[in-house]
Amino acid sequence: MPSRGELDKKAGGPQGSREVNTLLHTLRGEQFRHSQNLRRSRAHLLAAARSYNDPSLPFSDIYKFPSSRRRTAPEDDGTAPPPLPVIRDGHLEHGFPRGPVPGPPPPRSWSGLFRSGDSAHEYDLAAKDPSRDKNSPAFRRRALTLILSYLPWSFGSSDVPLFEFAPYAAHDTSDRRVPPLTQICMGVLLAEFPDVAGFRDELLPGIPPYFKRDILRFTAVHDPLPNAKLYPLFEPEGHVDGEVIVVGPQATLQRDHLLSLSPETSAPRTKGEKDKVNQEEGSSSTSSDAGDEAEEQQTPDEDLWDVETSSQEMPEPLHTLVVLNSPVPATTLFAFPLILTRLALLALPTPTPVHRLPRICPLLEVLDLSYNPWLNEPPGGQVTENSESILQRIEWQKWARLTVLGLRGCDVGPDIVAKVNKGRWEEVEVVMEEHRTFRTTMSDVEAMMRSLRLSD
Repeated sequence: MPSRGELDKKAGGPQGSREVNTLLHTLRGEQFRHSQNLRRSRAHLLAAARSYNDPSLPFSDIYKFPSSRRRTAPEDDGTAPPPLPVIRDGHLEHGFPRGPVPGPPPPRSWSGLFRSGDSAHEYDLAAKDPSRDKNSPAFRRRALTLILSYLPWSFGSSDVPLFEFAPYAAHDTSDRRVPPLTQICMGVLLAEFPDVAGFRDELLPGIPPYFKRDILRFTAVHDPLPNAKLYPLFEPEGHVDGEVIVVGPQATLQRDHLLSLSPETSAPRTKGEKDKVNQEEGSSSTSSDAGDEAEEQQTPDEDLWDVETSSQEMPEPLHTLVVLNSPVPATTLFAFPLILTRLALLALPTPTPVHRLPRICPLLEVLDLSYNPWLNEPPGGQVTENSESILQRIEWQKWARLTVLGLRGCDVGPDIVAKVNKGRWEEVEVVMEEHRTFRTTMSDVEAMMRSLRLSD
């Protein structure tokens, strides 16, 4: 029996082995071309070329269209064959993705199939940075940073970072890895009452009133409440410690609710007014005088120092309104209470005439209009040569108490700082980037001084 060395020597060593492989490859190629000539078709070549990305099941089983392979009629019956699906680049062309697609949501890598234009670009950015997704807790936490920096600190929003210049920045605990025990308890407590009936009838009556603000802020970041849960949380005052936070798309701001929060202008009637009303109603003046005297005897003297006044029992009025990722129609905007001092309209999906706000809410001190790119568009979206954007139409001088303005993610230029601070003794802190404020520069001051004119 010849040894292995002798066989390698007869085959020519390594070169002989390669010659054998080349010969086998040539024989396989000849056999493949012979089968091709027998079939007189090149269809099997195309199928072999795209076999790596074909579906695991036949298209006829997936999409339920007639296939020529399952035809029972003879091939020469004279009828036209059923149309086969069009396949391009290994993919089936059909109504997808225009029709409804069952199953879980598509992955973010398929964003180009479902979105186009600016929405596709925003979706791609959200895939790279989760904090850009308007429905993510990371975005809600970043959006609420500015407005919560000027509100009293609460355990419910302890994981929201605060600005360094904020009055409550010393209480910032957002950098801690372990959440506080209060937030853990809130998460467990809310998980026990997922339905609306249990939340409204069992949870809310059993918690103290001061705990509602923690629930409002905690759910605004981590799990926004729908209208069926949110508005029972505001009862009976219509707000929680003067705050109303509405986060969409789960909840919407109700116009009727805002109208109920407007301060009443009616004052208690005097004795003469009561007599006039009684006379109009046909009642006798004698009975009204007797009733008034009885009321005066029962009512304690309010001028006494030891008498408790009713002002201590009055609830705190609404001072803060926050709307995030929820539409605010013009009719709802006009119903904003006059007494608002802090307002945040963040990432609104549709434009709203915010240039009307100086006359609706003249007492604003903190205003946040961040993440609204439509501020650079004219009202109504009709662009003309002389049209002004919504931001340019705002009368900044009417907000005499304004101290902080948020314009993050609005793509505005630095010239807005000079417009906002024009004619002010105290500058407004304009926040156009994350954790960065802009003030009036010396060149802006010199330009304003040159524009001043002495009146006679």
